Amino acid sequence: MFNSWQEAALFNTSLINANNPKTGESWSGTGFYVALVTKNGTALFLISNKHVLENTVDVEYSVSLHKKSLKGSGMPLRAGEKEIYVDLLNSEKVKLDWQGAYFQHPDKYVDLACICCSELLDREDIVLVPFSQNKILNWETSFLHPGQQAYFIGYPDGVSDSTHNLPIMRGGILSSLPYLNFDGKPDFLLDAQVWPGSSGSPVFVKGEEGQPAFSLIGIIHSTRTKFDQTDTNIGLGYAVKSSELLRLFQYIIESQEN
Repeated sequence: MFNSWQEAALFNTSLINANNPKTGESWSGTGFYVALVTKNGTALFLISNKHVLENTVDVEYSVSLHKKSLKGSGMPLRAGEKEIYVDLLNSEKVKLDWQGAYFQHPDKYVDLACICCSELLDREDIVLVPFSQNKILNWETSFLHPGQQAYFIGYPDGVSDSTHNLPIMRGGILSSLPYLNFDGKPDFLLDAQVWPGSSGSPVFVKGEEGQPAFSLIGIIHSTRTKFDQTDTNIGLGYAVKSSELLRLFQYIIESQEN
C-alpha cells in the first residue's frame, strides 16, 4: 500500500508528450489526474497548462501509465478498498483521443487546460490513483501563509526515474501573500527552482492538525527569469491557484448541461 500521500501523488503524475507530425514540433510537460463526480457518473481529467495542452487539431498527446501485475510479482499498493500490484519495470504508452474532450479555462489569462480521458477508467490493466475533488483547496478558507513549505511533482528539464516511470518531488516555500492574487492574477509565487518540464506540476501543502493529510493548492505554469536574460532562472516559480481548477470544472459542467 502507499506509505504516504506523497507516494500516491507520484503515481498520479504523468509526463505528457506532445507531437505535431505536420510541423515536426514536439514538446513535453507535466500533468496529473482528477476524478470529478458528476450527475452522469465519474469523469477522469488530465490536468495541465494551456501551453502544454494546446488546442491544435494536428497535435498528438500521449502519456505512459503503469501496468498492473499479478499478485506477488509487483509492488503492492492500496487504491481505495482494493489492493493492486504494480509492474514498475513495464509501462504502456497511451495515446489520448482528445478531440471533443479538450477544455480550457474560460479566462484567457489563466494558463490551465485539461483533457477528459474517462475511457481510461474502463481499463482493468493499468494503475490509476486520481485525486478526488475534495483534495483541491478552494482558497475561500485558506490556512496558507508566506514561508510555508510546499511540494510539487514533475519532470524538470526532463528529469525522472525513467526505469520505473516515475516523476520527482521537489520543494520550496510560499513566497507571496497567499490570500492576495499575485500581480493581480489568480497566482501565487514559490521560492523554488522551477525548470521547463515542470509546467503542469501539482503543488501541495501538508495538512495541519485537524485537517486532511494534504491539499492540492495550485498548478505551476512558469518560472521567473532574470530581467535581461530570458534563460537565467532566479529561483522563483508561478502557480495558478487551485480555486481556478474548481472554476474550470464548474465551467465544464455548465457547458455540458447547456
